Amino acid sequence: MKHQLLILSDLHVGSTYGLLPPDFMDREGNVHMQNQGQQYLWSCFTDMLDKISHRPIQTIVVNGDGLDGAQKKANAAPLTLHRLEDQREACVKVLEYVKNKFPNAAWYFVSGTQIGRASCR
Repeated sequence: MKHQLLILSDLHVGSTYGLLPPDFMDREGNVHMQNQGQQYLWSCFTDMLDKISHRPIQTIVVNGDGLDGAQKKANAAPLTLHRLEDQREACVKVLEYVKNKFPNAAWYFVSGTQIGRASCR
């Protein structure tokens, strides 16, 4: 039998252009509604998970950039969620949604891009 993997990458939760769970409430009680692009992205994301939910996914790999980060160079302009704590909580909600689809899968995480990291040559 084949080993079936689900690889998730570049979720960029917190970005104006990244995944955001519907009606996300931040730590201060503010509700963040999805913009039109986030609505479309969430719809595609959940549709994809629905379409593969019948498969026996054994392993889930989150391949970096779960959060969008502070975006200091862009002066935080492209962010929906400015606090890293809120980005983290929203990302947890996204990943819980995936876990509910594949409750028995093993999870692995690969760190994403980091400012100042040496490049591979």
